[in-house]
Amino acid sequence: MKSSKKTSIIEPKTYDTIYGIHKYWAKKPYNVINQIIQNHTKKNDIVLDPFSGSGIALIESKNLGRKAVGFDINPIATSLAKTVMSSQDISKVEEEFQKIEEECKDKINSFYLIKRKDKTEVGSHFIWVNGKLDEIKLQKWRGAKSFKPERSDIKLANSFTYSKIKKFYPKDKFFHNPRINADSKVRVCDLFTPRNTTALAILLDRINKIRDKEIRELFRLCFSSMLGQTSKMVFVINNTMTKNGKVKLKYRKIGSWVIGYWVPKEHFEVNVWNSFVRRYKKILAAKTIQIENFKPVKFVKNFSELKKGDVLLTNTPALKGLKKIPKNSIDYIITDPPHGDRIPYLELSQMWNSWLGNKVDYKNEIIVSGATERKKDVANYLKLFEATMKEMTRVLKPNHYLTLMFNSHSEKTWREILEFSKNIGLKIDDVSTLDYSRKSVVQEHKEGGLRFDFVMTFKKVKSN
Repeated sequence: MKSSKKTSIIEPKTYDTIYGIHKYWAKKPYNVINQIIQNHTKKNDIVLDPFSGSGIALIESKNLGRKAVGFDINPIATSLAKTVMSSQDISKVEEEFQKIEEECKDKINSFYLIKRKDKTEVGSHFIWVNGKLDEIKLQKWRGAKSFKPERSDIKLANSFTYSKIKKFYPKDKFFHNPRINADSKVRVCDLFTPRNTTALAILLDRINKIRDKEIRELFRLCFSSMLGQTSKMVFVINNTMTKNGKVKLKYRKIGSWVIGYWVPKEHFEVNVWNSFVRRYKKILAAKTIQIENFKPVKFVKNFSELKKGDVLLTNTPALKGLKKIPKNSIDYIITDPPHGDRIPYLELSQMWNSWLGNKVDYKNEIIVSGATERKKDVANYLKLFEATMKEMTRVLKPNHYLTLMFNSHSEKTWREILEFSKNIGLKIDDVSTLDYSRKSVVQEHKEGGLRFDFVMTFKKVKSN
């Protein structure tokens, strides 16, 4: 065992390269996670993260020569983590992209054709206001040009309907949760224009036909990573200028999808093929750097196989996964569990999971949700979280350490977690704070929004 070092948190870095390829909620700075793991472990130690999310702790553990165990109830999270860690053959990835391009590019781009006199071009961005097409942008290498839509543009855009789509697209409805602007009357597909839904359905159908599983999952990741920016949730930023005392609209530029499912009255519709190509290039560049600099990861199917492998990663609730881990077998635990009602992970991931056809276990999520039909209140959260903490303590070796990154506005939650930790044999060894490497729009502007987490390291002082 490596003795605990007091945690002096270094300056957080942003999510560059491999950690920036896909949006995921509440990512922690990878360089800080790396430092904390080094402070509490040595090579070949087994590091556990039972709420592994996008896999940052698992990836950094592997890069440091440790073995890693991770669980997450969210299918998109484990898929993201595993795809990031996998070593795909880059030449085969490029070959597959060329095939997708040959089969899909012209078809999808035909949905966005702009005809002016004897010239036909492909529109890149379309601005809608109150359900009506209001402006078209053509993205050129020297900049963009904008103009008002003509009757032919409006006719083409309105010719697409959900009922005409022959391939799969998600029709399931959201839980009703006003906190994240989710309405039970709204379907997942309603977040997208019928035109973009049609294009996305064609692209996903082609991706799902890729035979090589690792390459298929990489392109599915590329697909899900662009969904937000191809939705109606991309807001318009109106830049104005004042002249002679009058405010005049200068130009409009693209915003981004922020947390939740808010669809602004004034929003963008972005060319799906262009979005796909941008994400593909970003992911390809990041994967190329990763594969060149790190050894391939050997995934295993159960804990006993870790002796000959590197990472055990499972899409399962933390409590269920922990029950399959032997007593006193883990050298170190580092985790960032759900913080009560702060981020309803599965609800916020419904858009991704629905498009990808992932089966989701909403019942066993450890969360406090504003969706009353889920019956996920504070009592349910504490019951499941405390049961999970008890299992985490059981699998941790005596006199070893558990680092918990957490924050909450709820005094009850804080009081119960700290009291329960003491009762199951955990003693606080160190406490520090961790700023986020990239604050969300909500964190920046919401009054009372939490802007850091506490990093609490406990020592297991008695065996169970």
